[in-house]
Amino acid sequence: MRADILLAAPQGWTLAEVKSSGAVKAHHPTDVAIQRWVIDGMREGSGLRIARTELWRVDTDWTYRGDGRYDGLLVRELPGDGAVIAYNAQFERGVIERLADVCPELASALRGIAGRLFDLLPVVRAHYYHPDMRGSRSIKAVLPTIGTGLRYDELDEVQDGTAAQAAYLEAVAKGTGTARRGELDAALRIWIPAILE
Repeated sequence: MRADILLAAPQGWTLAEVKSSGAVKAHHPTDVAIQRWVIDGMREGSGLRIARTELWRVDTDWTYRGDGRYDGLLVRELPGDGAVIAYNAQFERGVIERLADVCPELASALRGIAGRLFDLLPVVRAHYYHPDMRGSRSIKAVLPTIGTGLRYDELDEVQDGTAAQAAYLEAVAKGTGTARRGELDAALRIWIPAILE
């Protein structure tokens, strides 16, 4: 078995399965899951740590302009069904709904995601407590206690959503130099998997 795309990141590799269809089909998530299962099973011999698994598809509206650039040809896809796991889904749902309001071309897909959110916060409240949480159920208190090896206070420049927004805005600003943009990119790439795992 060969992976379509393996992208290196500080926390591990991103495995991307690319489908040459314009839409996600019911069997595509299973294909990705099988690839991940096989690669995880080979990890001891290969040392390959998969941090993320993604499904990509071809954008059938994309047109090649003859300039040697293929940006936009592949679309990272979230399957159209199944749960989208969140922590404090009420907050996440509100953010997604506001995004849908300001991005009408994505509103249907965004509202579909909002409707599929599964909230882990009530599960933690009802079934999990560790003394190191010190009475808090915030994700920053819970993560270090569940053996993930993740601690927000060990992250460098980007440690929370506010810092992530500031880093993004600085990175896309016209006056930001290449070296600084690279630093911000690296910090965001460390923070994003930390909040998703």
